[in-house]
Amino acid sequence: MERTVHLHAPESRVHGRVATRRHRGRVRALVALPRGAGDLNRVFRPGAFVPAPDGTEVDPFLNPADDAGAHPRPPIPEGCGLAAGRIRAGVTSAIHVHPVVTQVTCVVSGRLTVRMRSPDDAEPTELVAEPGAAIVTEPGVPMQLANDTEEDVQVLYVTSPAYLSVRDEGRPVYDDAILLDGWSAPLSDADRERARIERDAVLRRTRSR
Repeated sequence: MERTVHLHAPESRVHGRVATRRHRGRVRALVALPRGAGDLNRVFRPGAFVPAPDGTEVDPFLNPADDAGAHPRPPIPEGCGLAAGRIRAGVTSAIHVHPVVTQVTCVVSGRLTVRMRSPDDAEPTELVAEPGAAIVTEPGVPMQLANDTEEDVQVLYVTSPAYLSVRDEGRPVYDDAILLDGWSAPLSDADRERARIERDAVLRRTRSR
């Protein structure tokens, strides 16, 4: 759905992929916003945490790929998404991998241990992040989150593309995370390409409903 947004710009030229028109000394910009964008003048806040497949808790409060969550779809492109995460005291997530998604884990409070097995690693590498720090996990790299402290850890997950998790009448249909039995080797390029094709098909079916 397209919406017309009126932008007051001090210059006569507006950069980017927008169409502009002069109207009474102002620039009127026509931009395509995601379906359900609604009012742009609002604050997005997390708070509706739900269990994640890996054993932690997540709230995809700013995720344009989320159609079934507790929040309306935000007015941002599907090339990226933001979710709040909570790892309870003493909780260690399942080892899992994102075949398609790049994830940045930003620690807001607490101390988080992140284990990853990159292509050059015979064994997983362990990183410890405190508030203000971030860790990047590339697609196909097995990872695990661990909170070995007595306080909950709060994080923000930035994903590209936006994280996709699809359910049908409560039953899981697709999730960007695949749970692993152990520290297997990172996915091959062929495995990640097959996962991307499957993901694109799921996304098309979801959008056609």
